[in-house]
Amino acid sequence: MSSSLARTFAPSPYADNQHECISSSARCGRLWRPASRPCRGTRPSTVASGVGDSSGSHVETSFPKHKHEPTAPEPTRLIAPGALTRRRVLSGCACGACASLIARPAHAAAGLEALFPQYSAVIAASMESGMDTYEANIEQRKQALFATLDAGAKDVLELGIGTGPNLKYYRPGTRVVGVEPNEYMDEYAREKAEALGLSLELRRGVGEALPLEDASVDVVVGTLVMCTVADPARVLAEVARVLRPGGQYLFIDHVAADPGTTLLFQQRLLDGLQQFVAGGCHLTRKTGELIESATKSAVPSSAKAGTVIAPLFDDVTIERFMVDDIWVIAPHVAGVATRVAA
Repeated sequence: MSSSLARTFAPSPYADNQHECISSSARCGRLWRPASRPCRGTRPSTVASGVGDSSGSHVETSFPKHKHEPTAPEPTRLIAPGALTRRRVLSGCACGACASLIARPAHAAAGLEALFPQYSAVIAASMESGMDTYEANIEQRKQALFATLDAGAKDVLELGIGTGPNLKYYRPGTRVVGVEPNEYMDEYAREKAEALGLSLELRRGVGEALPLEDASVDVVVGTLVMCTVADPARVLAEVARVLRPGGQYLFIDHVAADPGTTLLFQQRLLDGLQQFVAGGCHLTRKTGELIESATKSAVPSSAKAGTVIAPLFDDVTIERFMVDDIWVIAPHVAGVATRVAA
């Protein structure tokens, strides 16, 4: 896939958000606090954050100065559901770019769902209203990726379709089956499909056990999926199973930063908390390497599964890049893998 596309950039959504501030080491956000009380750790000076770029080098990113002006005391209040994105749940380290609780086992978000019964509904509303910055920054990459779809491809499976942010990239007449565990996402996806004139069928399921027959689709699409699934190798096997011979697997995901970088250290430090808050999302997965290995040799599944997966794809094209303004989930991969022909 072409690597000549320029990255798109958008202003930081944090600058005007009264519920967030810049702390001495990271963005600091709270689910609630008195409006007149700034987050603890706020400094009025510029903070430099080290980020490793795709080449492994160190880049210093300066965040704008913030000054909290005294205000009259107000009652403590909750952030509106539409403003509660995953990035705001765990600020910069939350998987704000994970477009849904995608292709995950039912227990993955049990931690927060037990404390907050409406967690899935709030996440769905947040994904619909809080992903604009990410989608703007990734739009050119997605346009290039979806342009590689075979002209004759009519049946598409999208893993973790969420609220349907990718629907606008499909050609008219495409039949889309979306697999999504969060039922609260459905209404948003259906509205988009209807407006675009696309045929959309939604099914409840997870990536490790797709509710489709063998060799039933021309294309499988997964954006921000492999970071969250319980068994990535098993998901790849399922993708290959439902693809017709010669079919395509299109993917975009955030991945581990380059070895030896400050960003990788930060990812490892925050990975456990990320999994609890963001529906099982992992910060340090090497999805690109896993997919590449599926074209060269057998792919060992997780030790828990105890199985070995044979080579699945004839070839794969992968591009590695950084997405602006999302800190620990900035490292990304995107590409196309072609199913082994009959």
